[in-house]
Amino acid sequence: MKTNEVNKRFERDAQAPLDNILPWLLAGFTALISQWAAPSLKNIFEFILLDNKIYQGSLNLDIFYVVLFIISFSLFALYTKKHFKPRTKTLTSNIAKPSTHLFLFLSLNKLNISDHIDLENNGIDSLVHDLNNIKKHKKDVEKIFWSWEMPLYGISYHSKKLQEIILVCSPESLKQLKEFNNFILGYLKDTKIKIKTLVISPTGNTQMIDINELESKSYTGLVFENFDQLSTHLFNAIKILKKRKIKAENIMIDFTGGQKVNSVVGATLTYNSNINLQYISTGSLEVIGYNIVYGT
Repeated sequence: MKTNEVNKRFERDAQAPLDNILPWLLAGFTALISQWAAPSLKNIFEFILLDNKIYQGSLNLDIFYVVLFIISFSLFALYTKKHFKPRTKTLTSNIAKPSTHLFLFLSLNKLNISDHIDLENNGIDSLVHDLNNIKKHKKDVEKIFWSWEMPLYGISYHSKKLQEIILVCSPESLKQLKEFNNFILGYLKDTKIKIKTLVISPTGNTQMIDINELESKSYTGLVFENFDQLSTHLFNAIKILKKRKIKAENIMIDFTGGQKVNSVVGATLTYNSNINLQYISTGSLEVIGYNIVYGT
């Protein structure tokens, strides 16, 4: 799917004002028909249950009014569901649900952590050990900020169920992808967890590729401040996963990394959806799950 497809859909919606007027017309028509359908329904019951000799109306006309009301009410209910969505949204938070497919935003790393801490980097079991070492070092020695620490917490949290990691890189962090990939493979070497990278192809299409494919074509990363670009390509990536029969409830978007725009995009993509959203607290390091629920 090309990057401008979502914009074309928005343009089509803007050029169809009748879609916004029709629900109101149906509401008025249904209210009008109900005034005729009510006495007609009464007449039909009298005809069926009582002596039909006292029936004074036209049976065909009464049936017509009732059927017309049922049709108009059904159409109105359909458009109500489509257009008159509740305006109130409730943000609920709880412990994130372990998922099989994890989107991670990879921020630019400016720190060589090995200059501060010795990491085992030897299998998924050592990941927890290394994170504890980092935590202890920050507590006992100095509070260092390592932008690749949070993705490690996300991977560790989902590791028992995780099947695939989709890294979302900026044009800058894409240049460090090979370094991050080599580092993270030390933890994943004894697992079946796959690593993909969400990129924009030279033709502008959304693709999720292996890192060894990066050098074959001129792929680019996503600009983390560009809402339209982020939302379009993340939407397309989720669509790709769904085509692979991946259930929405098994997809997690971690918006801890990147910029503030990532949070907005992640929230909009999970509206009225079973796709999960999580944030790793930089203070408590708790993995928090968020869900935006429509209310009346």
